[in-house]
This record gives sequence, C-alpha cells and structure tokens, in this order.
Amino acid sequence: MIEREPRHAAPIPRDVARILRYAPEQLIGRAAELQILDDAWAKARDGEAKRPHVLTFVALGGEGKTSLIAHWVAQLAQTDWPACAAAFAWSFYSQGTRDQNAASSDLFLAEALKFFGVAGMETQSAYEKGRRLAKEIGGRRALLVLDGLEPLQYAPTSPTKGELKDDGIAALLKGLAAHSQGLCLVTTRYSLPDLKAFQATTAPEIALTRLSTEAGVALLQALGVTGAQDECAALVEAVKGHALTLNLMGTHLRDAYAGDIRKRDLFRLAEAKAEEDHGRAFHVMDAYARGLESAGETGARALGMLRLMGLFDRPAEAGCLEALWRKPAIEGLTEPLVDLAAAQRNLVLTRLEEAKLLTVTRDAAVLVAVDAHPLLREYFAARLQKERPEAWRAAHKRLYAHLCATTRDRKPVKNQELWQ
Repeated sequence: MIEREPRHAAPIPRDVARILRYAPEQLIGRAAELQILDDAWAKARDGEAKRPHVLTFVALGGEGKTSLIAHWVAQLAQTDWPACAAAFAWSFYSQGTRDQNAASSDLFLAEALKFFGVAGMETQSAYEKGRRLAKEIGGRRALLVLDGLEPLQYAPTSPTKGELKDDGIAALLKGLAAHSQGLCLVTTRYSLPDLKAFQATTAPEIALTRLSTEAGVALLQALGVTGAQDECAALVEAVKGHALTLNLMGTHLRDAYAGDIRKRDLFRLAEAKAEEDHGRAFHVMDAYARGLESAGETGARALGMLRLMGLFDRPAEAGCLEALWRKPAIEGLTEPLVDLAAAQRNLVLTRLEEAKLLTVTRDAAVLVAVDAHPLLREYFAARLQKERPEAWRAAHKRLYAHLCATTRDRKPVKNQELWQ
C-alpha cells in the first residue's frame, strides 16, 4: 500500500501587512480588550447569532488602539487563522492627514473589491461599491480591519460630529452590521453615530481608556526605565496614563539617561519627536489640527482655544484665559475667540471636552480652569514659537500684565525678559 502525503489546507487569502506593520513587540495593560477580541472571533467561528459583526475601538490619538488590533491580528496569524476564510486590513492614516477634505474610500474600495474577487464595479458609485462589498465580506467568515477611520468622519466640533462623510464606508459598515458571518474591526478617534442603531446588538463600541498606573509602570520598566516605583507611578499619572507619551518618555530616558527615572524632568517632547521614527507624537496632533482647519468657523474657534493651551504648563485659570481672549485680538492667535459670547465659548469648550482634547473645570456654571494633556500643550507651544513667534510673545506679555495686576505680592517673573 502506497502511503500518500497528508493534504494541507490551502492558505487563506490574506492581505494584512498594512496593520501588522504596527504590531508592537510587547503589549502591556490591554488584557481585557484582547479578551473581548478573542471572544468576538470565537463567537463568529462558532456561528453564534448574538455577537458583534462590527467592533469599534474609540480612543484619543496615541492611546494604543492600532497597536491593540495589530497585536491581536498577529496572534491570529501565529495560530494559522483558525476558521478564517479571508483576512483584509486597511489603514486610513496614510490619507487625509495632509488634506482632510480629500480623504475618501475610493482606493480602499477598489483594492478590497479586487481582493474579494468582485469585478465590473468601476463605474458604480461609492455607495453601490460599499453595499456590494458588504455582501461579499458578510457572506463568509472573513476578518476585515479598518484602522484610523477618522479622516472619513466629521470633526468633533462639527454639528454632525463623527458622522461618516463617505457613502461607501457608511454602506459597507451598515451592511456588515445588518448581516455578517465574520468580524469587522474599526479603530477611530470619534464615535460612529452612523451605527447607533446597531450599537446595542451587532456593532458595539469599546472606549479604549488610559493605561492604569500599574500597567504604565510596567511599560516604563519594559522600556528600560529604572528607579523608585513611586517615581515611575508619578510619571504615569503626570501624563494621565497616555500610552504613546509613556513610550516616548521611556525610550528617551533609556537612550539619553540610561533609563534613570530621576531625569524625567529633562524630557522634552520636541527632542524625542526629532529622534524617533516619523515623529509619531506630533503626527497625532497634526491630524487633529488639520481636521479642525477643514471644519470652517467652528473648527477655527476650536483650534484657537487649543492654541491657547500651548501658553501654559499647568491648568489655565479662567482669569488668564479671559485676559487672552479680550479685545484687542492678539494677531495670529485669538481672532476667532474675541467676539464670541459666553455661550459660544462654552459650546467650543464643551465640544473639545467631549472629544477628550480638553478637561474643563466649572463651579456650577462658572468656568474655573481648562486643562490639556501635556502632549497637546507641548505640541501647540512648539508650533506657536516656530510659526507665530510674534503672537507667542504678545500673548505672554498680556499674561504677565494680567498676573502683575491680579497677584498680591506682584513679584517679578523670572522669565519676563522672554516676553520683551
């Protein structure tokens, strides 16, 4: 009897390089989210009726949502894609960052239709392509990853905040939410109101929050940071557990100061940005800024408010902010803010707070202070000093005059010469 070689299953069609490039060597502090992903795929594999079809992770830029998905996809690949009929990944971060208005699904739809074997759709609308793609993907146990969807969404300051600007993607996601044998993973900075009708059933959203203190300390130590546990914990809390900032600071401390946590006060984000590949930290904020620049008057007001945060290294007290946005306008800085009524300013602050770009403290209805993440403050400080030096100096002169007039001891400020 002749023994035959055992038959090997044909490799599944897959095109996931666009997400695997972001897979970290080690993922820390995301065990709960990885379990959610494992459970979602297990339910798809078993054909359970009540399960996610579209699973969206929403988080501020730099919180690690792309790393999370990339790590999970890499794990799935390492286990030989169990029960997966096809896998396709796309990242929208490569488009829309220079011109948010130009972002579209055209290239994605063309590549995805080709991958899933659909021909003859070239002259169809984006909506029809999205519907057809949803039918093709949903008809098999496929994995689809859409990373960084926010260039195709309206900015958080828009009256239609978060809604999809692209008919093709809207048709695809709604189609998959309605029917799918597989799983679609989405990452974005903004919630997806287009899927609101499905969020309680087939299209849940997961808010990816900051790293815990324990996880943040573990991340610093994994990067090579050494020193007292309480000092590491203090650093994690100072940056509010922001994953990207901790990565930048930990790497910089390791490379520049042999990992000594006591040197943390010497860290400058701009220096780390210049040394790291692609300047990821400032690119995160670039994407937010460009999105607001394309959002008309409401975007200009929001961007004007964010620029003011670059003038402070701590929460901006209401009195300081009022001094900055009073008339006359500081040229190149406060023009969008000086003529606003209190209600209009409150609307700007509320929308930025909802987008998790600012933290607003009020006593009843009275504004007390506005705070921002250190990443945001340093980004706008660097841009102001480089691109609008006159506005930077004029703003600090006005702040100095305000503090002299309102501080009882009226001691001279050491850096007064900077503002002359």
